[in-house]
Amino acid sequence: MGRKRHIDLTDTEQLTLQEARKNHPKHEFRRSAQALLWNHKGWAVKTIAQALDVCSQTVSNWLTTFEQEGLVGLRRQKGQGRRPILSIVKPTHQQALTKAVAAIIKMQAASKLSCKLRWARP
Repeated sequence: MGRKRHIDLTDTEQLTLQEARKNHPKHEFRRSAQALLWNHKGWAVKTIAQALDVCSQTVSNWLTTFEQEGLVGLRRQKGQGRRPILSIVKPTHQQALTKAVAAIIKMQAASKLSCKLRWARP
């Protein structure tokens, strides 16, 4: 059995993490903030990992990063993460997006029309 990881948060850190958990625009940042708060409350790394549907190593990495760099270390750094598949700047991608949106609108209009036809009284 491994050692139990626990971080002690100040009142200010707790408040900051609670606000980040509620309001931060990035999902991964909100998850790591929640993990830190749960760890402070005494939750085990495995329990946190199961609750957030991540591996234990991810939670452990969040704790280590927070201990070494603080809250700023949890932000995604430039160059991390998956590269975007779709670029709104490229004309070919703009055309594909326009066609896809038009097809969706057409499908929605057709389904509303068929729904109205089925429920119309004779």
